[in-house]
Amino acid sequence: MENVTTPTTNSTDLYERFWWLVPKYFKELSSRPKYLVAVESTIMLIITITAFCGNSLVCFTLVRNPRLRTPTNLLILVLAATDMLTACLPLTVATVVLIKGKWIVEVNPLDVKNFPCQFQGIITPALTGFSLHIMALTAINRYICVVHQRLYNQLFSRKGTCLVILADGILILSLTLIPYPAGFANITFDPRRAMCFTTFLQPKSSQVIADMFLIINVAIPMIVITFSYYRVFKKIRSSSFRNHAVNAKTSNSPQSTAATTTSKIQEVKITKTVFAVLLGYLTCWIPVIVCDQLSFNMINPRFPRQGELVTTYFFCLSSAINPFIYGTTSRALRKELWATIYHCKK
Repeated sequence: MENVTTPTTNSTDLYERFWWLVPKYFKELSSRPKYLVAVESTIMLIITITAFCGNSLVCFTLVRNPRLRTPTNLLILVLAATDMLTACLPLTVATVVLIKGKWIVEVNPLDVKNFPCQFQGIITPALTGFSLHIMALTAINRYICVVHQRLYNQLFSRKGTCLVILADGILILSLTLIPYPAGFANITFDPRRAMCFTTFLQPKSSQVIADMFLIINVAIPMIVITFSYYRVFKKIRSSSFRNHAVNAKTSNSPQSTAATTTSKIQEVKITKTVFAVLLGYLTCWIPVIVCDQLSFNMINPRFPRQGELVTTYFFCLSSAINPFIYGTTSRALRKELWATIYHCKK
């Protein structure tokens, strides 16, 4: 157990600024009836196991099969690895909290010095922002591949894609780490959501950093994603694109033309798969955003604890659904996933 100095801030001012630290929320978490502990913990445990096992299977499948080591699948691999890390770290800790009814050890909830809580508070927004950046990079990948196919091999080599992913990961992690050691933020434990978060201490710095985080990690990626997929689907729906595919299929064209047509059709299928992943991500995050807005705008009464927990569930669910999307939208990947399962059973 780690002893942490209690803050000297007046408790009334403290609870006005950090209202989720009011003792009643900690009591609500610790005094739940056993059936509620079982239900909440079981839901979180199922999501966590599904996210870890499903994404581990996707990662293993893409790594073991040389034919699947394309730049696009590399992005899918990184996204699956990110979701797997989310399952290993934030989701697992949240599961333990829901089972125990409190944080792992006794802590000062305003400034948690316990390493797992600090790690969760920092890594969770980093992984979330990184996931959206990978989706934006995947959208650019699809845009270049479908709309400007001649440039694709020049811009999306495997080595170049790896370097971009590495640079982006370092950028996201740096932006997430800066506020805490710089003294702009503390890691606080939110008993309603069973998770630790980075909490900014000063309203002005909080607003500036929050706006910067939203612009870099949400606004810019969403603009890129929207533009890229708009142009992609506009190209796919164009008469010239469809006619080329139909004519190549029905004519006695040379093998090279047939191969090109097959490649284009395959790229369209891949585009639809990664777009389905984006829709799944948004489907999970829209409830998170709605619940978050209700949480901070409802005052009397406050948003109920179960509503806050829904936010955590949907955040966690966004890391668990992608393997199912791959399996239902991509026949090639589904075939390889089943082959991997069969290989593991042997």
